[in-house]
Formats: sequence, C-alpha cells, structure tokens
Amino acid sequence: MSILDAHETIRTRFVTIIEDPGSLSVQHDNMEYAKPENQLWCRFTILTGGKNRRSIGSAVSRYRNFGIATAQLFSPIGLGEKVQMTLADLINDTFISVAVDGVIFQTPKIIKMGRIGSEWQINVDCPFYFDTLE
Repeated sequence: MSILDAHETIRTRFVTIIEDPGSLSVQHDNMEYAKPENQLWCRFTILTGGKNRRSIGSAVSRYRNFGIATAQLFSPIGLGEKVQMTLADLINDTFISVAVDGVIFQTPKIIKMGRIGSEWQINVDCPFYFDTLE
C-alpha cells in the first residue's frame, strides 16, 4: 500500500459515511473551498508521519507508517455544541478500532478547542497506521 492509497482509503470512508449522507460542507486538503456563512462546516486533513521497520533480513522490508486524520468542526458562536458533538460522535464511531483496506484505525480523540474567532471548534483526531513494502 502506498501513502496515496492510504489517504484515498481514509478520505473515501469519511466522504461516504460522514460528508455525503449529512450534506456536510467540508474543506479537503489542497482543494478550492468557499466557507459557508452561519452554519456548521468541517476541515478534513490527513497527515502521515514517521515509520518503523517491521521486518528484518528479507530482500523486501515491511514498514509501518503512522498518521492522523483530523476533522475540525466549526460552528458559529451561540448555536451550542449539540450538533457538533453528535457529528464528533459519528466520526469517532466511524474510525474507532476498524481496519479498512489495509489501513488500521486506532482510538479517536474528541478535543474541544473552544472559541476560535467567531466560531466554536471541536476536533476529532483519528490515529491510524498502514504497512508498506520497500
């Protein structure tokens, strides 16, 4: 599995289960986006970081790659947290301890970031890993 394959697997799962059914406005990595006014919206980012070698002594080495997918949920101040927390729970349930096409998700974390300018922000961090052969 390549890093691109892993990112596509993660993004497809988010779009299919979270974004499309709920008609959620989402800003994806390096895509044009017009932020909606006075409504809930999300920024979805996938980051990959370090990797560890998982095999020794073979011609092809297996590496475990680690990353995190983050859904940043924004809503206007004054609307309360109910809609954001309901969505955060859905994202948590979608990515908790599941394996999808070679990407293994661990336990997500819901983090209240609080007021950011004129919006209230809640993040859902979804750690994952996948193996590559090199």
